[in-house]
Amino acid sequence: RTSNDNVKMTFPEGDNAFTPAQQWHLAEYKPNKKTGVASWESSYTRFVDGEHPQTIAINSKSGKPIQVNTVIGHILEGLALGRPVPLARLANVSTPPNQSEWDELANVETSNAEMDVVKSKVPMAEYLRPIMGDMFIDTPYDERDEEDVLKYRNWCHLLKWYQSLRRADYIPVFGE
Repeated sequence: RTSNDNVKMTFPEGDNAFTPAQQWHLAEYKPNKKTGVASWESSYTRFVDGEHPQTIAINSKSGKPIQVNTVIGHILEGLALGRPVPLARLANVSTPPNQSEWDELANVETSNAEMDVVKSKVPMAEYLRPIMGDMFIDTPYDERDEEDVLKYRNWCHLLKWYQSLRRADYIPVFGE
């Protein structure tokens, strides 16, 4: 590892939201047939209005609790669709990749044209194959080592951030 190990992604101070210039070209708004609103939209709106993702998860619109990571995914879905997201506030509850993690994810993309997260929807498992290894990815889920599963979940979380920011044409800044 390099000295970039713990260099965190930084965001402008304050609650200014980052607004992508346009929505990601493969993003689709899929409204619910009954409500006419996409499933992610309630979480996104509540977060933008100031609610904490944990509160949103506990008191979801459906009445059933959802995972905090699902709420984070909903917020990042809004970013893909061109909506403004207060990234600094989101980073306080969901850790974005540090510089070395970002570089590792970027290396996967630059070393294989098929892994371009802006041009296509790349399956997470295949994207993370170079990081996690063939043996882990090819092992049936119920036979995977618990420690490796936790490591994989963390990489999936970091990849969601990476994909979302790349697709929004956000250029990260790293610093102490």
